[in-house]
Amino acid sequence: MAVSTILVPTVILLSGAGQLAIVPTDGTQAARLALARVCLPGVVEARPIEPLAKAEGMTMVSPTTVGAGPTDKAWRADPAAPAYAVAWADGSCTATLLKGDKDAARTMAEKEILSRPERFKHGATMLADHGRVEQSVYCAQVRNVWAVVTIAVPGPKGDARTRAFSSTTYLRPTRSPLCG
Repeated sequence: MAVSTILVPTVILLSGAGQLAIVPTDGTQAARLALARVCLPGVVEARPIEPLAKAEGMTMVSPTTVGAGPTDKAWRADPAAPAYAVAWADGSCTATLLKGDKDAARTMAEKEILSRPERFKHGATMLADHGRVEQSVYCAQVRNVWAVVTIAVPGPKGDARTRAFSSTTYLRPTRSPLCG
């Protein structure tokens, strides 16, 4: 049986917690870090997002870098990979990849969401913003609320300004009609 190794470009940093953090420089891997290691556990497990981002070696940036407001917080995975985690003032969190492979990012995100112990289920998939964005919704009941995770990638009318990938995780008191 042959054993293969997949090499992913990475940078090793000393995180804010004083631990070594391996930060991928590949866009999809950096987006995975923002989604699977920061946003999903931050919102779904009710863990503070800032320490999660710092533990992963992410660097705090101005929230305006990703279109957020002054009460929001944002972190970049690595200067070579335009992936961010944004902690919104309302308690939600968005993992974003500005440029990269939308199909690889969508596949990665779906795998990460569906492999979670909360047993997320795929809900609606739709085109938004006049076909510029394709959005899929995943839902799971967590404690006494519903967790919703969206995946947004460029749609058939996406252009150079459309982000390669964006995934927002949030909680709501009732089941969304988009949960299917």
